[in-house]
Amino acid sequence: EYNPEYQRLAEVCSCWGNSEMHGPHSIQAGLMMGHKLGMTGGTDTHFSQPGHSAFGPFDLGGITGVICNELNREALWEALYERRCYATTGARILLDFRVNGHIMGSQINKSDVRKVSGKVIGTSKLEWVEIVRNNEVINRFIPDDQSSYEFEFIDEQLMGDILLKPEVSESGDFAFYYLRIKQKDKHWAMSSPVYII
Repeated sequence: EYNPEYQRLAEVCSCWGNSEMHGPHSIQAGLMMGHKLGMTGGTDTHFSQPGHSAFGPFDLGGITGVICNELNREALWEALYERRCYATTGARILLDFRVNGHIMGSQINKSDVRKVSGKVIGTSKLEWVEIVRNNEVINRFIPDDQSSYEFEFIDEQLMGDILLKPEVSESGDFAFYYLRIKQKDKHWAMSSPVYII
């Protein structure tokens, strides 16, 4: 079941691991069904150490980056509700991800050509930066020994060829894009998707 008014976010990574892929209870499985979710990361411990695991100093935790206009409760809550957030495995990675100028978490109208753009500012050198469409990697960038990277990609795939049929939504055919990155120190991040409706 899915209630789009109240079910806005999902935790994709924590000290217990990564639930992006693999299996019927994964984030990717939910996205393919039509769940429109923002991505969060959480430590998921009771030790008040955001981004760190309770298992050891080198184990990954999880943290959520939120994009808001002001630093107060109201702006933070609005940004989370609008899915303007992303998950990392604890590193303070900065992500900006957009489709046709619309920021992560947005729902936008169908378009024959989609300009996918973004910027990553990592805490370590980047191993790769991937654009994912409907759970498939459509472009992978390999930054040249850099900890930051900016990109722009034009997706000219026909809209009719990429649309999905929702299982849980009444909104009609849809598609989605998100950004996924990995650093050479093994830290990882995933943006909230931009949804094409």
